[in-house]
Amino acid sequence: MSFRAVSIVTFFLLLMTSGGVKSEETQEVMELDEVVVTATKVETSIKDIPSSVSVITQEDIKRKQAIRSEELLKGLEGVDNVSVMAGGYPGKPRLRGLPSTFAGQTTQYLINGLPVEPALIGNRQAWMLVPPQAIERIEVVRGPISVLYGPSAAGGVINIITKQGLGTPSAELSGGYGSHASYRSTVSSGGTLEEKLDYMIVGDYYKTDGYKPLPNAASTPFPDRDYYSEGNYDIKNRDSEDRKLYSSLRFHPTDSVELSAGLSYFDNEGAILGGHPNYRWERYGHAVDVGYRQRFSELLELKAKVLQSSFKNRTTNDENFSEGNGSMALDYREIETETALNGELQGDLNLSKINTLTLGLSHNLGELEFSEEDADAVQLRKGSAKSTVSALYAQDQHKFGDLVVTTLGMRYDQYKFYDDERGDTSYPDSDDDVLTYRAGARINPSKETSVYVSVGTAYLPALNSLKFRTSDSWLDNPDLKPEKSISYEVGLDQWIGSAVKTKLAAFYTQYEEMISSVQTGTQWQYRNVSEVEVKGVEAGVETVLAEDWLMSINYTLTDPEITKNPSDPDLEGKRPADTPEHKLNAAITYDNPRLILARIEGRYVGDRYYDNANTSEYKTGDYFVMDAKVSKTFSTGKTLKDVTLSLAVNNIFDEHYSEYWFENADGVNVWAEAVLKF
Repeated sequence: MSFRAVSIVTFFLLLMTSGGVKSEETQEVMELDEVVVTATKVETSIKDIPSSVSVITQEDIKRKQAIRSEELLKGLEGVDNVSVMAGGYPGKPRLRGLPSTFAGQTTQYLINGLPVEPALIGNRQAWMLVPPQAIERIEVVRGPISVLYGPSAAGGVINIITKQGLGTPSAELSGGYGSHASYRSTVSSGGTLEEKLDYMIVGDYYKTDGYKPLPNAASTPFPDRDYYSEGNYDIKNRDSEDRKLYSSLRFHPTDSVELSAGLSYFDNEGAILGGHPNYRWERYGHAVDVGYRQRFSELLELKAKVLQSSFKNRTTNDENFSEGNGSMALDYREIETETALNGELQGDLNLSKINTLTLGLSHNLGELEFSEEDADAVQLRKGSAKSTVSALYAQDQHKFGDLVVTTLGMRYDQYKFYDDERGDTSYPDSDDDVLTYRAGARINPSKETSVYVSVGTAYLPALNSLKFRTSDSWLDNPDLKPEKSISYEVGLDQWIGSAVKTKLAAFYTQYEEMISSVQTGTQWQYRNVSEVEVKGVEAGVETVLAEDWLMSINYTLTDPEITKNPSDPDLEGKRPADTPEHKLNAAITYDNPRLILARIEGRYVGDRYYDNANTSEYKTGDYFVMDAKVSKTFSTGKTLKDVTLSLAVNNIFDEHYSEYWFENADGVNVWAEAVLKF
């Protein structure tokens, strides 16, 4: 048996046998009535939501070691945390299996309930905007939720909820240093002034020399691929530098009125390949939001939010990448700018103590500009496009005593792509409309048992860039329709005694009218011809082993299958690319404020293919990674209230594995940090 296999078995045996230390002084792991907002757009107890929901709280954030915000999602069931640590590229966490399609992403990212990017963008840069220190909580809602949040929510929604200053003003200063000459400094301050104004500000700086995800062709999962013969691998470590600023204000002129405003800014620079001076990127952007909330009576509450965002990406490419001639001289530059304006008006009507009706309007305006120029700044190509998504939605939540809670929702979206110009060619406008729905029920036969069922639909728009591609190689298809999906789910939350909570969910999703490229003679055309089915099971246990001892373990089985693909029938029956079938996460935490906080966690991820044909040369193996963290807080009770020192070791056994495409993840690495609270 290999060392890795022994470490896996030993770790999980430790989890199973540690139950013997359970004492009489048990405490509940998590209240079943924890309140979330993402799943229903109103404050709702988890026990009333017909969906699988996870909440990453402030306590969870303290227990984890996260350099980047998306790393906080590691360890959750149903989440594929695909990340590229080197070069500063943002990760792409996704829910319930299916990666992005030709039409875009299947998991929607939100900041405080609103998307930050336009519908015509497949990229997702929300994670770049908010440092971990500025996050109050993250709410993860699995399953289709387009009925509330529009396109790109077939797999679910991940909502980043930022901190709001509250209470006596305080400040925090932290600094950390780790492997690869990595260091970080963060300063923050927040609190309440004159009992009416809450403020929060966070500044964050991080720099690293990075490591080599592709140190040479032979070390990659696909050493025979021609790509590497061009020298496209890391010569030096892949460095990056990142700056973030977050601030918020919240004003309460009366007990029933709240006004808010926030600003997030980032800029990032890093190597696409280490040691290639002309193969790098620069990215920077901001998001500004304002909000209004007023409770007029017990009957009506009105909310309005507006978010404006702008991102700019600048990439330089060398001749080695574009021509494969071994030269690292500058070849061309790419510049992409995207802006979005998102607005939402929502009214919550409490028609009775048992019935809440939510009505809303939303509007998303987006614009994309891109250009390319050669080394002499001569323009090679350019383009621009605009999009709008306007929507009406309604949701009714009805309580039948404490036994049954039903949720019914419907949304009408109308999207449009226009002013599409690529080079010297102007392309036609296009539009479509989509009706999505969701229905579900929670049944709570006892305080310990809660069962739910749900069904819902979702969609991804058919982009103008897919409809109109007239050239010698491509045919237009103005009749291209949005991709659609329907999902069914059943779930159970069960308490065993007062210290053990179990979760079980089974789901089935059918993606229809998926867009594929189809060859017609010597030309190609995008058509709605493919179908994919995803079946899955998610199971988890959280328990208090003894006073101050917590244990969690969860397992995800994801079984996707390409069921229809007329453009390439050989793909039918295959597993979609980049989708592991098995995932297992487990953690033991000792959290004693008087002594120390110590946590060790392990995660197993099964093998995956990086092509839909499931060929062996594009298959990476499974892996098991263990991380550990220990921290100690010293209280002084003076101006410096307390000091927290922590040490984290990630990938303890120096596992060689890949999370993203062909790139190697980091080996064993260490991070030490000090946090001072004033």
